[in-house]
Amino acid sequence: MHVRGRLVPLALVAAAAALACQGSPIPLSAQKGSTVMLPIGGHIAEDSGQIGFGSNVYEDPQRGDLIIKLDDASGPELVTRAVTALASSLASPQGIGAALTGNADLIVVMADIPNVPEVTEGPHGLYIVRRLGGVDYPGPNYTGEIQILPASVSTTAGIVNGTSTPLAILELGGYPADQYMPYLVPDPQLIFATTVEAYAAEFEVTYPSSQVDILDVTEAITGGVSTSHRATTWWQTVSPGLLAVGMVSPDRQIRGVSVVFKLKPTATQPIAASSAQIQNGRSYDANGNLITSGWSAPWIR
Repeated sequence: MHVRGRLVPLALVAAAAALACQGSPIPLSAQKGSTVMLPIGGHIAEDSGQIGFGSNVYEDPQRGDLIIKLDDASGPELVTRAVTALASSLASPQGIGAALTGNADLIVVMADIPNVPEVTEGPHGLYIVRRLGGVDYPGPNYTGEIQILPASVSTTAGIVNGTSTPLAILELGGYPADQYMPYLVPDPQLIFATTVEAYAAEFEVTYPSSQVDILDVTEAITGGVSTSHRATTWWQTVSPGLLAVGMVSPDRQIRGVSVVFKLKPTATQPIAASSAQIQNGRSYDANGNLITSGWSAPWIR
């Protein structure tokens, strides 16, 4: 039996101060050969199928890789070092009690700018796609601009050369970032939103056990749910491909359920959201009265 109450998300706290929401990106400038951090969206982009977390440090056979090019589809590619999501601290106003918008988790990309002739100096737009199985799908629209500087710049202190930031020298939680970063990346989730005002629910989830392993079950963030006040959730595997789940939230209605999973090494392709279903559902109102259960069709985040 697995019981889930508060979820404490891991975050790149140091980077958060340097980032802005996608609506107003901070102007960027970087030397050829150097590393840049890009804020690119949140849950809306994830739920729209625009985000893949595949990078140099994380394989994502379910959602794919995030590819960043300069200017347009034919532009040179940056090197995607890492993609992850930043969640608010539990000590912040949002973490303590306020529901944020659909961009509750800011997604950021750490990328290198290759020092090659194809990457020209000057201003450039960014073109982002999600690449899965060799096919490029639309990524989030990035409205900002990056100014590419020469690989070598003369300053009063001498010549400054653009260099890639080694993940091995960065520390996250006391561990080298290249080893720790994969533990920060959100694994794929099957999301079901509630369609009734339920404060407690019991149900079963069917899923393709030959293709995926279940990692966790929590209340889903849909439209903004404080990370420190998620519903208490318990779950267990009844049989291969069948989960029994219970949820209770005494102070507000349940928003949805997130089934966190990973593809098995033997899986030959991503699963479809429709391969998971909720059945035998029972829901209860704020007074504990049985009401008609209601869940949306699933999607993958």
